[in-house]
Amino acid sequence: MEFSEFKQTTGVQTPPKICLFEGEEVYLAEDGLKHLLETFVDFPEMDFARLDGEDVLPSDLVTQALSFPFMSRKRLVAVTEFYPTASMINGVLKDMFSGLPDSTIVAILNRKSCDALKKQKSVTTVSCVKQQPAFLSKWIVKEFSRFDKTITASLANKIVEYSLMDM
Repeated sequence: MEFSEFKQTTGVQTPPKICLFEGEEVYLAEDGLKHLLETFVDFPEMDFARLDGEDVLPSDLVTQALSFPFMSRKRLVAVTEFYPTASMINGVLKDMFSGLPDSTIVAILNRKSCDALKKQKSVTTVSCVKQQPAFLSKWIVKEFSRFDKTITASLANKIVEYSLMDM
């Protein structure tokens, strides 16, 4: 699924239970995570957990994922740079991939591809690759507005042009 499609459909439709944000554009993955958080979690201090995939034990991830929300519609568990093997998915992580409650969303934010995750039917992959200039311009304008700053579309386009030349 393309990132723009994810943003348009999430909130209108039932969200994916396990969402894999994959690609080098980290800002898109973080924006997708923020979108899930703002849309489905009312009390992030109680119903949001963020784990680092390099340091997390699979059993800890399963425990977080199988917990129910306390004060929000959904519980959101985010894990970064998580690359499980097929044997891990069929072993210690099996309960998470097959029996995740409807009240929980697991967001996995990976820069590199993980075929073992992509093969799972319960995982929705969101592509976080280089975007079109029009999308980037809109994103820049939105980010400026978050900090109560305004920027014209033409200036945002100039920033995009400059940035794309450098990449």
